[in-house]
Amino acid sequence: MKPEFKIKKQKSGACLMTVTGDLTAQHSQSFKEQLEKCLRQGSNFEISLKEVTAMDVTAIQLLQCMRNDLKSIELMLTITPPKQEGVSELLKKSGLQHIIQLKS
Repeated sequence: MKPEFKIKKQKSGACLMTVTGDLTAQHSQSFKEQLEKCLRQGSNFEISLKEVTAMDVTAIQLLQCMRNDLKSIELMLTITPPKQEGVSELLKKSGLQHIIQLKS
């Protein structure tokens, strides 16, 4: 399923991106473009992956790059993990939760 991205500014000033659908290599370019759009806002960044139905290593690599870019300018990335257990398990196996703050 093609991903959809909704971006809005939080009251705190942070950028919130809500993602639904698949975050796989097939859709990596559009995901990267949306991440870059949020990065240009120069604020802390929160991504809700609650409604993501599939994810692969490409999406994880893009999240790690975003985290590194934000960290280099002293900003923070927070992720709300997917509800779908298989996708959530992939995030855990990748070790992403050790470098990025996950919301419960």
